[in-house]
Amino acid sequence: MRGVLLLAGVAAIAAAQLPYQAGIRGADSRPIDLRAAAGALGARARPGDDVLFLSDRMRLAALTYPEDFAAVHDVMLALPAARSATLTGTEHRTVPPLRAPRVWLLVRRMTDADAAAARTPAGRAKYAALRRDGYRFAAEWPLNGAVLQEYTRRA
Repeated sequence: MRGVLLLAGVAAIAAAQLPYQAGIRGADSRPIDLRAAAGALGARARPGDDVLFLSDRMRLAALTYPEDFAAVHDVMLALPAARSATLTGTEHRTVPPLRAPRVWLLVRRMTDADAAAARTPAGRAKYAALRRDGYRFAAEWPLNGAVLQEYTRRA
């Protein structure tokens, strides 16, 4: 009888947690929805496009959903994660020349901390390379915790 009561108690506690668990597992509960970021790029990118990530954290979208990044070239990736023994790989020290017709920039939604990241030397260098190589801002798509920006070559 005690075993039945114990089992019933555990089941009641587990059942009470189900709404909470469903809430924290939804896309809206994540600070950055990598699936949405990857899907947005995958739906718009064309073969030969380049992609830049303002932070390593955004590169996780490409590592988690590689099929959405199959058409684009990560111009900053010097060594992939496996070869560099890091989670996201290592970047080139300087931004190589950008030559693609379009460049996609995947950035975290700008909070004060993220805006500060955009002002780091690496972040500034990526924006400067877009200007240096003749790209202009074309469009952006706000996502849950991220922003996808499209840059095209000036005519």
